[in-house]
Amino acid sequence: MPRLALLAAAVAAGLVVAPSPSAAERPGGGVGEILLSERAATALGAAAGDTIEAAARAGFDAPERYRVVRVYRPAADPVEVGRDTRFVRLHADDLERLAAQPDQVQRFVIRLRDPARAAEVRDRLNADGVGFDAYTSRELAEKNSGTFVVIARFQRAIAWLTLAAGAVFLITLMVLKVEERRRDLAALSLLGISRRTIVGGLVLEAVLVALAGGIAGVGLGAVSSAGINAYFRAYYRTDLVFSAVSPATAAAAVAVALPLGVAAAAVAAWRLLGQRELTRGAR
Repeated sequence: MPRLALLAAAVAAGLVVAPSPSAAERPGGGVGEILLSERAATALGAAAGDTIEAAARAGFDAPERYRVVRVYRPAADPVEVGRDTRFVRLHADDLERLAAQPDQVQRFVIRLRDPARAAEVRDRLNADGVGFDAYTSRELAEKNSGTFVVIARFQRAIAWLTLAAGAVFLITLMVLKVEERRRDLAALSLLGISRRTIVGGLVLEAVLVALAGGIAGVGLGAVSSAGINAYFRAYYRTDLVFSAVSPATAAAAVAVALPLGVAAAAVAAWRLLGQRELTRGAR
């Protein structure tokens, strides 16, 4: 018996739990082997070691018995997340017989020992084969990910709008804080501290606030991502990563926060130096 296991999204065979005594034997006798995805196992109320029936027609006029060898979680696939698809894996000859599609296959997946040769193997298959097209996994991913590219661009646009709003908020906050502390700054000026030193202190304070805010934002994003992944992985029963804070994202957040802090301090300092008399508020 071939040991190849094929993936079937909606096999032309009904599945029910608890076989009846009248269930037919498979060709060659005995009980076959089947693997169920987690969703399929939940829908059937089956677990590893149980015996179920499968038939080519919904009427179950000639059911066959199969033992559930294992309940597995399908590989992460964004396309399948919201579809509630239930998968089964059968030996090639059993699937062919139950689906009533002899010598027919929709696709083969070939795993290479050397992934760098994927393009070479694709070209050889396309040159020698008749009636099929060969693609590398990267090509298939690019071909089927158009929707996700649009979503990623939309999220990037939202991120930049959020940064712009944050910049306006930070600048406004710094200006208001400087206005509130104008008497204190004027007093420092009366004590002989130069305006350059005062402005430098304002810039340093803004940079520290921006740096602390950037680090806090990265930490909050990491915690939120962990919670999102934990919830949706359990809900959809998948290993797909729904949210992630990569080192590049964290570095970009901090790199954007620091210039914003300097810009906020510059605007506040410009307003401060624009006054004719800094010490007027302390008199």
